[in-house]
Amino acid sequence: MEKIFGADINTLRYFAFAYFGFGGHQFLIARSGWSKQGGFEIYVDDREAGLRLYDELFVAGEALQVRPGCPNLIERIESGLLSYGNDMEIHDNPIHCGLERFADYDEETRFLGKEKLSDIMAKGVSRKLRGVLIDMDAIAVVREIPLFSAKSEKAGALRSAAYSPSLGRVVGIAMLNKTFWPTGTPITVHYEGKEFSGVVCDFPFKQCS
Repeated sequence: MEKIFGADINTLRYFAFAYFGFGGHQFLIARSGWSKQGGFEIYVDDREAGLRLYDELFVAGEALQVRPGCPNLIERIESGLLSYGNDMEIHDNPIHCGLERFADYDEETRFLGKEKLSDIMAKGVSRKLRGVLIDMDAIAVVREIPLFSAKSEKAGALRSAAYSPSLGRVVGIAMLNKTFWPTGTPITVHYEGKEFSGVVCDFPFKQCS
């Protein structure tokens, strides 16, 4: 990216964005993406300019063995990067998803839903997204998978999951009822007619034991 857009690209803060020029065209670039590696996302609004940039990325990146790729589900979940439509949906609020730190509810700045969210913050929520580690070697989540306590109580639902080669277990993101939030709380998963043990964790998963 520096070879193409110059050294200033490195000053772009995480989840910030700005315009950078290449070949006479300005591209909107964000320091974001579907991995924990701190990548970039380039927004293309001109087909021809985008094709020229695409080709140049491989020329400039030849020594770095740059190749086409795709979003990595394992990295996204391991690092606790949430995906709308998978981990969270229209009936969840930012506090359910642990995103309350991204808004300042005490300042005069106004935003949609501020009063409602302030009220929810004061009262608290009864469910929240948490990480889970599960003793499995494979899983496919196409819809929510119920999670249970050791006493067969409904603990919540698994929303995203993938096998992590580095951890040797399945890592997942689940919406859990308040009783089961604490790190280390045991949970069980019923999957394809079998029962698997798991434990509640913090994000990112490298902090889990």
